[in-house]
Amino acid sequence: MNQEQLIKQYCMQESVSYRAQKKILLGLMLIVTGILFILVRTGSIEAQSISHYWPLLLTLLGVQQLIFSQHIQRKWNGVFRIILSLWLFACLEHVWGWTFSVTWPMILIAFGLCKIGCALTAKKTNPFESPL
Repeated sequence: MNQEQLIKQYCMQESVSYRAQKKILLGLMLIVTGILFILVRTGSIEAQSISHYWPLLLTLLGVQQLIFSQHIQRKWNGVFRIILSLWLFACLEHVWGWTFSVTWPMILIAFGLCKIGCALTAKKTNPFESPL
């Protein structure tokens, strides 16, 4: 098997696995969201009690990317999603007195740090090369 075939095989395996995991997580998120809507519609819970927790969906997506992705850029995207979701939650709940209008530059800083981290941790060599 030549190097080009190894690269294609590796990319295909990673992308199929990653896509399958992403679809499973999306499916679970839709199920939970549907259950929450049913509970709100039947009066079992109040919509106000769960309305500030939607950033947790972004946290789940970020954790999924961080754990299951094999590409360093996707892992850094996962880190950014987690930071973004925590910032959104802090602003919605006014944790530490944070509001959107005052703290939005923090997201620019976090995005910039994630981009720098991605660039510094990128492999300099071909990641598809066989170690033998």
